[in-house]
Amino acid sequence: MIDANDNDEKQVREILASISNLELPGEEEVEFCEHARNFLDWGEQLLNAKKEHTIVSINQAKILLIDKFFEWYHYVPRSHRTKHSKRGHICIFQVLEMLYNQLKIIELGITGPLIFIPPEPPPMKILPRPTIAGIVLGEDTDDNIQ
Repeated sequence: MIDANDNDEKQVREILASISNLELPGEEEVEFCEHARNFLDWGEQLLNAKKEHTIVSINQAKILLIDKFFEWYHYVPRSHRTKHSKRGHICIFQVLEMLYNQLKIIELGITGPLIFIPPEPPPMKILPRPTIAGIVLGEDTDDNIQ
């Protein structure tokens, strides 16, 4: 028995495929360029370096990721620097986006507060006024001075 939804979807795909300029999602596999593949390999090692992530290790990984992205950004040819779409091939910016999103997912999965409230400062110590040979330095507000 043929499902009506499958038949309708098949007809829609055939009609859309007949339009020459229209790309259907999932029909063409997009490849990583050589630079993006190397950057992705490095990023996966960064993500897998720790077994248990902490907020500190995630923040350090984010900084390392951004630094490494800009190293690649200045190394790759100009045509790869400004490539932001997935049309043609996946390049270093899309890899940065993928790795950063994976770090963010790990960060959101960590229990505990994500907003850090600083601890209360210790109470102020009142220091005695400095004196040299019985002479008080600074202003004296006592009323019994003659």
